[in-house]
Amino acid sequence: MMAAGGEQMPHDFENAPDTSGNLSEQPNEFLKRATQAYAAGDAVLAMHLYLAAFEQAYATGMPSAHDAVVDGLREAWELACKLKERSIAEYVFSKLEPYLSQDEIKECGERLQNLALGKLEEIGIHAGDIEEITNAIAQEVFGLESASDFHIRSIKPFDLTLPPMKEFDVQPKAQSDSKEVDASSACTACGPDSAQKDEEIADAVSDFLASGERLTYKNLVGYDDAIRVMRSLGVGMGEDPEHIKLVEMLNARHGLSAAPAPDSLLMRSPAREDACRFMEATLGELGVPGIRMHVEESWQGAVMLCLSAQKSKDFTFDGRLGRFEGRGALLLEDIDLWEFPQPQEPEDGLSALMLAQMSRGAREAVNLIRTAVEDPNVYVLATASSEGPIEPFLLEILGPLTEVDIAYPTAGERAALWIDLAKKHPSIRGVNRVSLVRFSANLARFDICMAARDAIEDAYKQGLRAGRYTPVHPYDLFEKLAAYQPLDSKEYAELEEAMIRDFSRGLNSDDPLFEGR
Repeated sequence: MMAAGGEQMPHDFENAPDTSGNLSEQPNEFLKRATQAYAAGDAVLAMHLYLAAFEQAYATGMPSAHDAVVDGLREAWELACKLKERSIAEYVFSKLEPYLSQDEIKECGERLQNLALGKLEEIGIHAGDIEEITNAIAQEVFGLESASDFHIRSIKPFDLTLPPMKEFDVQPKAQSDSKEVDASSACTACGPDSAQKDEEIADAVSDFLASGERLTYKNLVGYDDAIRVMRSLGVGMGEDPEHIKLVEMLNARHGLSAAPAPDSLLMRSPAREDACRFMEATLGELGVPGIRMHVEESWQGAVMLCLSAQKSKDFTFDGRLGRFEGRGALLLEDIDLWEFPQPQEPEDGLSALMLAQMSRGAREAVNLIRTAVEDPNVYVLATASSEGPIEPFLLEILGPLTEVDIAYPTAGERAALWIDLAKKHPSIRGVNRVSLVRFSANLARFDICMAARDAIEDAYKQGLRAGRYTPVHPYDLFEKLAAYQPLDSKEYAELEEAMIRDFSRGLNSDDPLFEGR
């Protein structure tokens, strides 16, 4: 049972029934070994085994409050708090919360807060320092002597409809000795007094963000071969009459009411940017909201897994129930850069321990991906470089998986790409398009666009200095393309010759240098 603190002996799971010796299928075996590990003095291993037992039981269904695995989860909570493993304690609490009373939830919250403060004290930040920082922010922002003087009397949601400009006239600021702040006063200038519900405001913002033109296969340039592959998989064919007839015929012949759930799609390209852009267009073609997962490097050099999503009432994830609500897509960027902790002692049948040894964020990411793969209403789209390996564990949880290879653009795709760039940027229309298509061979679409952008920006700066319009010179654009080509490539040699010819053509034959003066 749970206690506020102090030493606590775990439940005795020695006599738990065991119908099989298979460790991967029997949570009771985990509980038994956890008790043995704790008795042997290995509290860390016992904590992981208790958690692994619950994970195994949870995979087959929600355990009841009287199950032994729930008691084991309580033991894992106590051990995590005792060992000051804050991240594991937070994860255990998220699993244990449905089985706790309100008083127990409050007690657990206080213990988590104490663990967080203890972690800060380890790096030299004490509770008094945090209070001083809070007071300083309160004085700077609200002009209060301390944070305890700040009280919110009421909060009112505001209307998104903007009032006439005359309502924004600056009025003299009223002086008051009261330190009580009405949080709705910051919103009254934004609209009428009639308030809207928070859900209506969120929906209005979501509709506004979605009103812009989305990237789809119709306005995606330079991916003709990849689009044909996706069409063969049925992506974006929902409104095609022939495809609808084909699906109806297949349903009738195979005796199914609908098409099978789509496989996870892995888009691989030599350039990550090309794969990510194609995934974005695929999301637009599907016409569903998405949740995005990608890795970023912090200012301290640590690699973090980030999760972002656009607010949508049609597609949400219920963390308590562990399932998606509605129809949408999960986007996984650059999964070849993802790394998962490996178990210290890899043994057959102990795959559940791998999850227990991951950080809370990694475990939640894995559970989110698994939930999306198992949900027929959720598309799973992933990208990776075609030159690097991918974690086998990640490929396993993404299965069944269909790979879509996005090669370097063909000559026709490069021509379409340069035509599209010329439509958007008239200053490069004077450069020979045939030469551009030839010199940009074996370059990624992203590199071609970046070379053109660099040349356009240089011409823009030259125009600012000269005080007149300056178009993009072929020499400058060829120079930018050469910077992206390998030095030993045929295209680099041709670019070098073209640049020399262009440079020589611009020289003045009357220059004193050529006359020997």
